[in-house]
Amino acid sequence: MLDGLACESYEQALAASAKGAYESADLVSVIVAKNLAYRRALSDRPVLDLPALRTLAALAIAGRPGGRPLSILDFGGGGGSHYTIARTALGASHPLKWAVVETPAMVHAAAPMRDGSLDFFDDMDAARDHLGQIDLVFTSGALHCCPRPRSFLERLVALRAPRLVITRTAFRDGPGTIYSVQKSRLSTNGPGPLPPTVADRAVSYPNVVISRQDVEGVLRTDYVIRVRLDEEAEAFSIGGEPIALGGYICAL
Repeated sequence: MLDGLACESYEQALAASAKGAYESADLVSVIVAKNLAYRRALSDRPVLDLPALRTLAALAIAGRPGGRPLSILDFGGGGGSHYTIARTALGASHPLKWAVVETPAMVHAAAPMRDGSLDFFDDMDAARDHLGQIDLVFTSGALHCCPRPRSFLERLVALRAPRLVITRTAFRDGPGTIYSVQKSRLSTNGPGPLPPTVADRAVSYPNVVISRQDVEGVLRTDYVIRVRLDEEAEAFSIGGEPIALGGYICAL
């Protein structure tokens, strides 16, 4: 279990991270390249792994609206891998309207992934306006990457989509917020293998972990928590404290 470097604030964690952190040109370009390769690979051979079931479960929970495309706001969806999974499973004829909300650097780099059903936005309000009626808000592994996770969660809740699904998100069982620098390998970011022309290396970025108590308090302002997801009890640690990955399935 990797141990993160504990910090006193997001700003301190950002300063201690690799240059650019989540908007590093190398990191963003690798994620997009891996997503393009992932789309081609699934087109040639539609085989999904177990983690893809998170996306498919969220789609099943969202249901299928009559007379219009299924409309999904994907917060922190990287280069669109969740859309690729959905498109692979549902088929090309299934109407989807999918908006990924990401950093400006990712939105710019992900332009080649746009296909008429998938689009990218660096502003949540712009994504909402593009989608119109939202059937599902989906976020996987993204809230703890934000400088203010609670604030971003409040904005997601305020969209008032009929269903909200959170998965692979870091929480702490104790009170309060903890900040850290998390390290990984470039190769572990994005779906599939690292492009053969890219050398693997260490990358680092800030993490902000809030308590389940805070998360559940925000969710319950507008939602009923149908299910709590306990996905990985000790994904990493911060200052020796184990941090879990999990999520929630919520209904308006």
